[in-house]
Amino acid sequence: MRLRGERADHCPVSKNPKILGCVHCKDPPCARACPTGAIVEVGFGIYTVDEERCTGCGLCAKACPYGAIVMEEGKAKKCNLCYPDFDPLCVRFDGVKIEYTQAEKEEMWGNLGWNVERKKGPLYVDLEPLNLQESRIVKILRKLYAGADMNLDELIETYMEESGVEMEEERVDRIKRFLELDLLEYGPFTPYINRDDIEEVVCVGLHKPLYVYHVEAGWVETNVYFTSLERFVDMVNRLIRESGRRLTLKNPRVNAVLPNGSRVHAAIPPVAISGPEVTIRNFKTSPLTPYDLVASGTVSLELMAVLWALVLMDNNVLISGNTGSGKTTLLNALLLFLPPMERIVVVEETPEISLPHPHVVRLTVVEHLDIKLMDLVRDTLRMRPDRVVVGE
Repeated sequence: MRLRGERADHCPVSKNPKILGCVHCKDPPCARACPTGAIVEVGFGIYTVDEERCTGCGLCAKACPYGAIVMEEGKAKKCNLCYPDFDPLCVRFDGVKIEYTQAEKEEMWGNLGWNVERKKGPLYVDLEPLNLQESRIVKILRKLYAGADMNLDELIETYMEESGVEMEEERVDRIKRFLELDLLEYGPFTPYINRDDIEEVVCVGLHKPLYVYHVEAGWVETNVYFTSLERFVDMVNRLIRESGRRLTLKNPRVNAVLPNGSRVHAAIPPVAISGPEVTIRNFKTSPLTPYDLVASGTVSLELMAVLWALVLMDNNVLISGNTGSGKTTLLNALLLFLPPMERIVVVEETPEISLPHPHVVRLTVVEHLDIKLMDLVRDTLRMRPDRVVVGE
């Protein structure tokens, strides 16, 4: 860990800018060089100088490869990141940045498995990102929660009492929100699913932001991202749990439908060679009617009248188009023209069709049982249907 920036006027230890060079070594040469044990670890791999033990010999300053220890008034001085405060005063007030080592970054990425970027906007998650120390606490609390018979508030309070960690209310609330998203909800997917203004939620790999398709803005980059393949798989499997399907190394590709009708496709390596990917198609709670399509200008009144006549005259109708072009939306609208006395059989690869009809049978593909779409189409011929609707 290294601090980058100009002199920190709020630093309570020293005004010397050299102190900003401390990287907080895991086996610090300054501590090994000190004959009186004045360089002490105060927690989380952070070392500071115990002035009562320091004799001012200067051996620690000579041993430091970064020039991060200076001698002032006969004592050694070094930055201790204002421990036990989580946000160093120089970072908080002077714009100095903490630069993590690669090992610390990898530890932080693995502690939670996902995180947020510090961005503000209408489609961004309004959370400050976790720093290294906070991510360690989240990892500990996540493990404790698995075997604890208490809610998150009680868990955090118990942990703080037993470990002696002190945190202000704002930080506690933020850590609790991360835990809620991670343990009780769907992690970084949560803010974007079940929203009528967002049609798709996608992940395109680790350390890359999730993207959403907004009904007005199109594809928009978010400020949340996955950092762990294991956590990505956990979140996807939590999403599709009720479908009876799972994403695993032996089954690296999955298609499923959520209880609310949303569709999920996900894949991991070796199928997804660019990294884990998922596409969540949000289900519209209120499908558009023929009137809605005409009112919005999507279909003209004359064309809708022609389509209505085609449906009533028992014509075969094929609807095709690009991904996201509105095929299912149009089909759902046309199905409202079906007479209520007819028997309808719907066959789909992935359930998407919404049909408020009194006499309807729905069949869907079951991959793990090797039940294919054409098998179900053949079955419909033995079911005396008035209409067969095939959705793929």
